[in-house]
Amino acid sequence: MLEFKSMNKLSFQDYINFLIPNYAEEIGRNFNKPSEKILEDAYEQFAQLLPDGLDTADHYLLDIHDTTKKRHVGKLWYHLKQDEQSAYIYHLWIEEPFRRKGLGYQTLKHLENELKAQGITTIGLNVFGDNKNAYHLYKKMGYHTGAIVMEKVL
Repeated sequence: MLEFKSMNKLSFQDYINFLIPNYAEEIGRNFNKPSEKILEDAYEQFAQLLPDGLDTADHYLLDIHDTTKKRHVGKLWYHLKQDEQSAYIYHLWIEEPFRRKGLGYQTLKHLENELKAQGITTIGLNVFGDNKNAYHLYKKMGYHTGAIVMEKVL
C-alpha cells in the first residue's frame, strides 16, 4: 500500500538537487541543446515555478512510501488550478528498483481519486519523447495527446 506525505525541508532540498539537473539532462537529450545553458535555464524555471519553495501556493510536493516494504519509493509534484478545475503533474518519479511494479499506476489512481473528490475535472502532464514506459502508462490510464513538439537537427 502506498502512503503520500508532504515533503519536509530536507526531502525537498534533496529532491530539487536531483530534479533540476535531471530535468536539464532530459531537455538536452530530447531537444539536442548544450547542457551548460540548459542547467542555468532549468534553475531559473524552477525558481519561477516554486518561488516560495515548499510553501508555494497550490503546489503539492509529496514523498511516496510503500508501507508494506517500509521504503521510500518515489516523489510526486503537482499543481492545482481550482478556478479551472484542473491539475498539472509536474513530476512523478518512481525510484529505479521499484519501476514496472505498478507503483506509478497506483500513484496516479490515488491522485485521480483525491482530485475528483475536490471537484477537479482534468489532469495535464508532460512526458518526454524518449520516456516510452511513462508514455504507455499514461495512455493506458486514459490520457490523450494534446500536443506534440517536434524538432529536426540540421
